[in-house]
Amino acid sequence: MCMDSDKKITYIHKPYKRLTEIHNKVKDVYFRKDYVLKDSVLYLASCLDNYVLKLSLDDHNYEWEKVGNRGNRYSGIALSGKKFWLSPRDNMSKIVKWDGQNEVEEIDLPAKFKKCKYPFLGVLCDEKKIFFPGKEQGESIIYSSCGEMTVIKGQYQFCKWFDPGERCEQFVDGSMKYIRRNGETWDVSIEISRDGWRDFIRKNLSGYQLTKESALIRLEDMLKMFSKTEIETYTVNKDFCGDIAWPLVKA
Repeated sequence: MCMDSDKKITYIHKPYKRLTEIHNKVKDVYFRKDYVLKDSVLYLASCLDNYVLKLSLDDHNYEWEKVGNRGNRYSGIALSGKKFWLSPRDNMSKIVKWDGQNEVEEIDLPAKFKKCKYPFLGVLCDEKKIFFPGKEQGESIIYSSCGEMTVIKGQYQFCKWFDPGERCEQFVDGSMKYIRRNGETWDVSIEISRDGWRDFIRKNLSGYQLTKESALIRLEDMLKMFSKTEIETYTVNKDFCGDIAWPLVKA
């Protein structure tokens, strides 16, 4: 779905047609959040098969590129220099390095990463390394610019890198790090009791709707979030979770 600055909406259906039958069989999502934007072309890696979608943002023309061997599925795509990196969606797939045309290199996962179904959240790149954050195991993988693989400790709930060198990472234990470009690190730990959270919702968020992951979101609600006009910040009761500010969108 494309929403222009004047709020005109264009629905883009055609790219999904080839995946509909596969989706009904595999029962997985179409894509995850990692993407590459290069020369006004959006690259998305399929979670259902070994294809990459190339969608022009100028005219919405598209094509599907077969990348890697049949049986591969992907959880993300990133660009490092002139090479694309694709992370495996499941433990039967491989890490793939792709030149955007015909050259493909497949890298098998270490044995320890084949013990869980979904090994990585996706893939992220900067000037020095390619990072595959661990999803269902306590370790992650880093590739250096010279192609050396290193396995490190780290299991992530969320991972977002900004340009250049600034990032936000949340681990499965709830701890969070925000690393600034100058190397300054902010450590955050959020611990909230279930009863305290429910009490906060009851007292402060009347009229707001909570949405869980994988739940359906109405188009009307999504548009309200995109076209927000005001942001309200509530401070949570210190008695149960410390002095934490929660930003909430008011449409």
